[in-house]
Amino acid sequence: MKKYVLMLAAAMLGLGLAAEPLEVASFAMENKGKVTSPSAGVYRMDGVSIQNPPGKSAQYCRFVLTFKEPVDLRHQTLSFKASTETPEKIVAFYVRAYGSNPKKPDASFNNYTPLFQRTPGAIQFRLREKKSYAPFFWEQAVVTGKAADGVTKLQFLVGTRTANSNIQLTVSDLQISGRPAGDAVEIASIQPERNVKVTEVTPGTYQMKAMSGVNPPGRSSQYCRFVLTLKEPVDLRNAQLRMKVSSRTGEKITAFYIRAYGSDPKKPDASFYKYAALFKNQKAPLPLRLQEGKSGVLAWEANTVTGVPADKITRLQFLVGTRTENSPIELTVSDMTLVGGALPHRADAALAVPEFFNPERVSVTNGKVDLKKKSCL
Repeated sequence: MKKYVLMLAAAMLGLGLAAEPLEVASFAMENKGKVTSPSAGVYRMDGVSIQNPPGKSAQYCRFVLTFKEPVDLRHQTLSFKASTETPEKIVAFYVRAYGSNPKKPDASFNNYTPLFQRTPGAIQFRLREKKSYAPFFWEQAVVTGKAADGVTKLQFLVGTRTANSNIQLTVSDLQISGRPAGDAVEIASIQPERNVKVTEVTPGTYQMKAMSGVNPPGRSSQYCRFVLTLKEPVDLRNAQLRMKVSSRTGEKITAFYIRAYGSDPKKPDASFYKYAALFKNQKAPLPLRLQEGKSGVLAWEANTVTGVPADKITRLQFLVGTRTENSPIELTVSDMTLVGGALPHRADAALAVPEFFNPERVSVTNGKVDLKKKSCL
């Protein structure tokens, strides 16, 4: 239980193996004060408040960070830490993300409370389009309504009611997790097994042609197998692997497995299957979405996997089952992409995590699938 609590808390804080540093091209103060970078990845604002505007009880010190490359907040999660030396003076904190319009944000988040007074030290924040990850709230009223998939600039607004005073804020550890939508998964090599031939008929489309043999003694079916080795590891804990699968011999296929290997060359970290005539009378390629612990079409095969996080997958094994002896079997796999940023779902201990870190105050239920029957292989 304690292990899953720690795993979930880390994931909710935006930490984890899938996160990468976010490179900043430039930084600037927008009103009185200055921004400096005392060390790599650390940005310090020393703002100076003035008299509050007429009719308003607060004012904002503002600064911006401009990125080297655009960020896709629809499918990626941006995280950072913020701390202050003047917590008693800060009454509100906003972050706005700009991309399509230089004057209006595509994403905006706020917390209009004395947040830094309640929580000493650095606070972790996570940004994702239309998501209210505590302690932030999504600010729908001010955004463009366009997709936040090309964000190039973050604006930080630090609110205070204290006039003519120094206001300080430090932002650090900017990271991005997940991948943009449609990020193609590149294949390094193909390894067919005996009686199987696999070719890349067009870029990103792999066709298996096999000849089934005689069913093994005591078994009513057999499997044609091949492996696709990936150029780069993929993280199935925090992203979905998508692909399309079709067959012109669907009436002969009675089972279909996909097994994902990373930590152990002989035992998968993720395994999905369907023991049925999945491709019979197929009129269009079947779209599949695979993520650790779940899949929309295929079932999760819990009793087969290592139990190690499926966050460094390097090989995919495809197993095509048939009862038809001495017959051609065909399967085509195409359009393999990775869509990132999904939250981990295998966490029955979500309620034990402090509400402060629980996004949208929604409890996470146990996503583990416990299959009662053994593997059909």
